[in-house]
Amino acid sequence: MVVESSNRIEETARWVGVLDAIQSLAVVALEGGWIKPEVIPDYSIEIEEGKHPVVSSFNREFVPNSVKFDRDNFIHIITGPNMSGKSTFIRQVGLLVLLSHVGSFIPATSARIGVVDAIYTRIGSADYLSKGLSTFMVEMLEVANIINNATERSLIILDEVGRGTSTYDGISIAWSLCEKVSRDIKAKTLFSTHYHELTTLEEELDGVKNYTMYVLEEKESIRFMYRVLEGKADKSYGIHVAKLVGIPEDVILRAQEILVKFESEKDIKKGLDDYSIFEEMIFPDLKENYDIMKKLEEIDIANTTPLQALNILNELKSGIKCKKNLDI
Repeated sequence: MVVESSNRIEETARWVGVLDAIQSLAVVALEGGWIKPEVIPDYSIEIEEGKHPVVSSFNREFVPNSVKFDRDNFIHIITGPNMSGKSTFIRQVGLLVLLSHVGSFIPATSARIGVVDAIYTRIGSADYLSKGLSTFMVEMLEVANIINNATERSLIILDEVGRGTSTYDGISIAWSLCEKVSRDIKAKTLFSTHYHELTTLEEELDGVKNYTMYVLEEKESIRFMYRVLEGKADKSYGIHVAKLVGIPEDVILRAQEILVKFESEKDIKKGLDDYSIFEEMIFPDLKENYDIMKKLEEIDIANTTPLQALNILNELKSGIKCKKNLDI
C-alpha cells in the first residue's frame, strides 16, 4: 500500500515543506516588522535602511544601512578596518536580494529590487586539501567562475579578493577584476577590501563608487559605528583592533614602533620615486650632466697625455652638444 502510494506521499511531503517555509517566512516577517519589497524588471537596486535578517534578530542595536545601484554607480569599493561591519553589510545586501526573489518580506524601510539572474559570492577563506587546493587557489577558482558566468543582470559580492597572495599580486588581481566588471560585465558589485589603492578607481573607471565604514576615533582608541558612508578609509586601524581584542601591551607598543619605521621608509621611497619622475620630466639633462661629472672624476690626470686629454675633452663637448648619455 505504501509502495503504491509513494508518489503521492512524496508529493504531499514536498508541498508540506513549501507551506512550512512560507509560514516560517510569514511569522519572521510579522514579528520583525519586515516590509514588502517592490521587485521590478529593472537594472537598479535601492534598499533603504536595510538590516541583516539574521544578525539583527539577536542584536537589538543593529545599525541599518542603505544601498543603491544604478548604471552610473554599480561597483561599490568598501574600505574600513576589520570588525567595522564590511562583511556583514555585503552579506546583508545579498540576503535581502535573495529573500526578495523568493517572495519574502525583508527587514528594511523600503526597497525596489531589480530582478537579478544570479548572485555570485567570493566570501571567506578555506582550502581544499584533499584535492591539493590552497586557500588562494580556491579563491581564484571561485573568481574565475564569477568572471566567466556573471552578466550585467547579476549581483557579485566579493570579500577581500587577493588577500591570499603577496600584496602587490593581490592588488593587481583585484584591480584587474574591477576593470573587467566595469568594462565588460557591468554587474552590480560589492567589493570589500583593505587595499586602499583600489579607491583611486573611482576616478578612472565607469560605475565605481567609494564607500567606507565609519570609525570614530577617541584619543588612543576607536569606536566602530557600523555605518556605511560615501568616501574612503585613510587608515587600516589594524593595531587598534589588535589592542581591542586583548593583544598584550608590549606587543602593541612594539607594533606601533615598527609601523612608524615602515611608514617612514615608505615615505622616503615615495619621495625618491617622485623625485625620479620629477627629474625625468623637468630636468632631462640631469643624467647627462651626472655622466660628464662622473667621467671627469675617473680621469687620472697624472697618467693622461695631452693628446688623450684633448680627445676626452672633445668627446665630452660632443656629448653636451648632442644632449645624449655618454659611454666613453
